[in-house]
Amino acid sequence: MSAGTMGVGIAYVFAAAGAEVTNGEPDPVQAEGALAAIRALATRAVEHGKLNADEAEALPGRVRRVAAAKAAVSAIGKETIVVRDVPGFATSTLGVAIGLEAMRTLEEGVDAA
Repeated sequence: MSAGTMGVGIAYVFAAAGAEVTNGEPDPVQAEGALAAIRALATRAVEHGKLNADEAEALPGRVRRVAAAKAAVSAIGKETIVVRDVPGFATSTLGVAIGLEAMRTLEEGVDAA
């Protein structure tokens, strides 16, 4: 997972379910911010009676940061790219472009769904 809003939410849900989560965020400041957000979500869950204090305390320990994120990503056959100073995957960036083009062709009647 990365340390964006969606990545934090996904990491929280999996960690709350007892799973070990790996944070592949290459920016250490962003990675620490994600962990702080997960701690805050766990605290809020205790306040709302969804977790007990012991569960909330253990939850952030299930999220580990991969210090060599680029090496970990390379190991699964992907490479990170930087677009506008933000690291990501080429497939994600290209997927958005392809999706936008598909929507444009539908809107213009070039293709049917």
